[in-house]
This record gives sequence, C-alpha cells and structure tokens, in this order.
Amino acid sequence: MGIRQRALSRAIGKVGNATLLTNATTAMGFGTFVFTKADMMKEFGIIAAINILAMFFLSILIVPIIYSYLGAPKAKHVKHLDKKWLYVVVDRLVIWTTKYRTLVYTITFAIIAVGIYGMSLMRLSGNIVDDLPKHDVVVQDLKFYEEQLNGVMPFEIVFKSQDTIYKDLNLLKKIDSVQKTLLTEDKLSKSISIVDAVKYLNQVYKRRKRKALSIGS
Repeated sequence: MGIRQRALSRAIGKVGNATLLTNATTAMGFGTFVFTKADMMKEFGIIAAINILAMFFLSILIVPIIYSYLGAPKAKHVKHLDKKWLYVVVDRLVIWTTKYRTLVYTITFAIIAVGIYGMSLMRLSGNIVDDLPKHDVVVQDLKFYEEQLNGVMPFEIVFKSQDTIYKDLNLLKKIDSVQKTLLTEDKLSKSISIVDAVKYLNQVYKRRKRKALSIGS
C-alpha cells in the first residue's frame, strides 16, 4: 500500500466515525417529523433522513476516490495543522477527560437537567412568516392586511381517501358540501379545492362538446 492509500485509509478511519455520527444525529432530527400529525411533514422528515444518510455513504465513497487522483497537498494546505493553540486546546481536553471525569460528568448532568427544565417551560407557538426577512414583500403585505383588516390567516382542511381523490365521487360531494358551508362564514374568503378544478374541467369539456355539435349541425 502506497503513502497516498495509507493517508486516505487513516483519514477515513479518523473522520468516518465522526461524520457518521453527525449525519445520523441530523437524520434523527429530521426523522422526528414522523411523529407529527401533518402528512407533508412526515413525508419531508422521511425523505430528508434517508437523503442525509445516503449523502454520508456517497461522500465516504466518492471523496476518497477523488482525492486518490489529486496530487499531494502543498505546505499552505496543511499549515493550519501546525497551530500551537490547537494542540494546547486538545491536550487540555484530554487532561480533563482523563483526570477530572467526575467533574465532567457532574457538569454534563447539570447542563442536561437545566436543559430539561428549560424545555418544560417552552410553549407551542408559531408564525407563518417567522423565517421571512422583515423587509420581504409578503411580510409588508401581511402588515397592510393587519392594519386594514386586523390580519389574515390561512385555513386548511385535509380530506383523506383510500382511492384516487378525483375518482371518489362521494368524497368530492363531501368537499363541495363543506365548501358551501364555509361560504356562510363571514370571516372566511372563498375556498379553493380539487372540486373547483373538476368543475372547471367539466365546464370546458361541455363547452367544447356543444361547439362540436353546433359545427356538426
């Protein structure tokens, strides 16, 4: 085994475990969306978790292959490894973990306890524009609505069907009935659903059929 192969083998051995744990914890974080009640969030969590783990396996396979064809690193590329403060920090961490284990465990459990107590004080709240910049057009429009109409908020109703939704006529009738009921609410605007799309397609189909009959006659 050449020098390059030994270097890649050592790098993979050192970095691989840490990278696996990092990707695994990130995938688990996204995987928690599975416990939500929203189907879209569940699907997003599953796909994100799978892709993060797949990215680890791709990177651990592809990156070493790419580096095996590259030249040896220059002095400026490994200059950061010679920083004295880095060795001092690492040596200090080694001393703490070997000679002061009890103190490290005590501080760790104390931090965990404080974190659990802080989590118990959290309250569920959310804003649909939390992630948008303050000067975004959407935020400015919402502020205008807040000033003129005391604000707006989307209202969503989800219907589930075992069959394809446009083939389930009973479900379409139920959706249409719900939409008609929502029209009686003064604080709600006109709703939009797949029923509207089906009605529009039906109108287009009948209109073209009438045109075809008139042309044929």
